[in-house]
This record gives sequence, C-alpha cells and structure tokens, in this order.
Amino acid sequence: MVRVGSETGRGEKAESDVVRLQYRTPWMIFTPTFIFFFLLNYLAWFTTVNEDGTDLVVSPYVASIQAERARNLWKQESAFDMQFFLEDTVLRTLFRVSQPFGGMEGVRIIWCLAWLAHCLEVGIAFRICLSCRATPAVFAAYCLLTVLGGVTQLLPLIEARDKYLSLLPTPTAKKSK
Repeated sequence: MVRVGSETGRGEKAESDVVRLQYRTPWMIFTPTFIFFFLLNYLAWFTTVNEDGTDLVVSPYVASIQAERARNLWKQESAFDMQFFLEDTVLRTLFRVSQPFGGMEGVRIIWCLAWLAHCLEVGIAFRICLSCRATPAVFAAYCLLTVLGGVTQLLPLIEARDKYLSLLPTPTAKKSK
C-alpha cells in the first residue's frame, strides 16, 4: 500500500496519510481460465451443430483446408493453421466432452451460469474498489481483469483489500491524536 504524506506549510494543520488500494497481479491460473472462458463463448455461440446434435458442422474455411490437405496429402507438408486447429480439433473435442451435459443446450446453460458468476464477481470488485478508494487505473484494471478471469483476479483483490484495511488507522488511534 502506498501512503501519501501531506506537506504542511506555515500554520497549516497536517493531514493524516492517505492509504490507497494497490494492484495485485492475478493468480497464475488466470491465463488458462481466460482461454477456457473464450472457448466456452466460442463454442456456445459461434459454432453450429448438425441435425442429429452429435457433431459440429464444419465451417467453409475448415472444409476448404481439409479438402486442400486431402489433395496434397502425399505431395507436401501442410502448415499449421490456428483457426483450423481451433475449430476442428479443440472445439470438436470440447463438444464431445459436453455430450454428457446435454450437448449444445448444456454448453449454453454452463455459459449462462459462467457469465452470471462473472457479473457477480465484477460487482464485488466494483464495490471493493469504491470502498477502498482505488485510483481510476487500479479500479479499471481490477474490473476489466475480473471480467476476463473471474475469481483468479478477484481473490488477489480481496487480499489487497485486507492489506488496505490493515493499514488504515483504527478509530481509537484517531481519537488519541
């Protein structure tokens, strides 16, 4: 925590030190949480399920890459394509994992619950930042990163709040001055 001391001039009364909420970095699991949340959003709203509900419909881009790779199977090595990997491998695997949870309907229910939890976490972060007089930069960082990573940023904020509260002068210390 930073204490900003005030300077006193001639005849001015010294103000008490100002304590501000400091930023703490998110937990190490922030990045995997953010990636999983991104994939959940992508799977829930930017993919199409076939009529049987058993597999994802291949996008035109992925279909063209698959056709090109099939034509050039023995002639040349194909370069790594991130979108192809994401849509054909990662999202298809996540969709297969979601089958016991009700397929795409289950994915969308989980998506809705995840967003509700994130909104609750952002509300908590907002309230903590307001009550601890966070600077605008710290306020924005905590709220934005809580939206992106949820509890992996909220728990360091709670630790920062506890540290902030421990640095505040107690009411009895104020009266004795």
